Amino acid sequence: MTKIESSLVSLMLGAAAFLAGAGCAPDQTAPGQGQAEDVTEVEVALSTVPTGVQCVRVAATIGSSTTTVLRTVMAGASSASIDIGQLGTGNATFNGAAFNLACASVTGSTVANWIAVPVMTTLSLGVSNKVTMTFLPNNPVTVNGNFLPAPVELSLGVDQSRVRMADGTIREWGHFLAFSLLQPAPVGGINDAVQVASGGSAMACARRATGGVSCWGIGSLWGSSGMTSAAVPITIATPINQISLGATYGCGMNIDAENCWGQNNSGQFGNGVIGGGGAPAPTGNLVARVAAGGSHTCVLDSAGQVFCAGANQFGQLGTGNNMQLTTPGPVVGLTGTVEVALGTLHSCALRGDGTVRCWGFNGSGQIGNGTTNQRPTPDQVVGITDAVHVVAGDQHTCVLRQMGTVSCWGRGTTLGDGLGQDRSLPGDVPGLSGVIALDSHLGNHTCAILSDRTVKCWGENGQAQVDGTLAWAGKPVTVVLQ
Repeated sequence: MTKIESSLVSLMLGAAAFLAGAGCAPDQTAPGQGQAEDVTEVEVALSTVPTGVQCVRVAATIGSSTTTVLRTVMAGASSASIDIGQLGTGNATFNGAAFNLACASVTGSTVANWIAVPVMTTLSLGVSNKVTMTFLPNNPVTVNGNFLPAPVELSLGVDQSRVRMADGTIREWGHFLAFSLLQPAPVGGINDAVQVASGGSAMACARRATGGVSCWGIGSLWGSSGMTSAAVPITIATPINQISLGATYGCGMNIDAENCWGQNNSGQFGNGVIGGGGAPAPTGNLVARVAAGGSHTCVLDSAGQVFCAGANQFGQLGTGNNMQLTTPGPVVGLTGTVEVALGTLHSCALRGDGTVRCWGFNGSGQIGNGTTNQRPTPDQVVGITDAVHVVAGDQHTCVLRQMGTVSCWGRGTTLGDGLGQDRSLPGDVPGLSGVIALDSHLGNHTCAILSDRTVKCWGENGQAQVDGTLAWAGKPVTVVLQ
């Protein structure tokens, strides 16, 4: 043998079957009637034995029966022979192991230095079989396994990022009023979240498995006082099946009834009045989904129609004019909607056919129609026909496409292409594939969860909302979840 990496072992399967004490062929009478079972003699011939090997173990399995022998060999010998003994005929599997220590020291738990590739053959009477077994070095590897919960949902705010983990906990990073978290840290007091939502003013809420909602950030936005750094439960009629946060307010769905809390300075609650916010209260609107934006809110009904209320100085309500509404008005010409995403001053809707419509402020090209003109009614985003999810940031928009890629348009520092130039038409985020979740809400950054459960973020990073470097992330960077 010329290489230590492998050693060939020839199994000589002898054809001479015999009975104990006799040299003739065995009786073919079936076992159990006082006659011997068909057997064949097996001998293992070892070619060059690797230096160090002192003991070889061979196991032959036929049916449910396994015969194992442990034999001493001379290290470095050019050949050696091992008598396996009598084995029954039929389909057999041979396994082998070699050890760099004496057979007397080998136990069932001893780690082998060499492991043979299993060989399957058929043992027959009257036929000589030759089987070659290849022994390979056994190199056990010790790996330190850290079982970290997998990210399953993203929620981005103005200067923060949050991710809900599979175990119900939440990690967050970015700017929180008087301080910044440079690396993801757990939110205290939450281990049963089934949804997380982020907004402005460091406000966030989590929908709990028990049906309740807990929020943290600026407490006055939901009817309490001061600021909390840990999750504080708030009272909303339960069960809550969806929540969405805007710049200074939030809304949640109780079955099909909308409840809103926080500030209602633009009539964004859609309850017919301006002001009078604070603690959660029903708005009187019966809808399927709710989306909160800067100071406007849109609701989606079960028929795919969209209705919006609140601030409308840039046409973000989609009603064809710039009039503020305190009760939801229909978005002009929009049907077949399956999802609504609201930015600070613009709105977008995903239709069931994979196309996207956007309207409102368009100073950076975030509507995606090739212009920077304000649009008070929906306009189709150019070139997108396979979207499965849409998200709207402060001045940019992104879609997750059917094949797991992401396309963005709008403010240049948020697009992930590394160029930093505004774009009024969609462009792919280079090098990003296998995306299964995406979010960008009110802020100037975007994050994605990939199929391997890594999290990548890009965009403006002055408050550590992307990662701890505080430097602009022109292209996606990996976020390490603690």
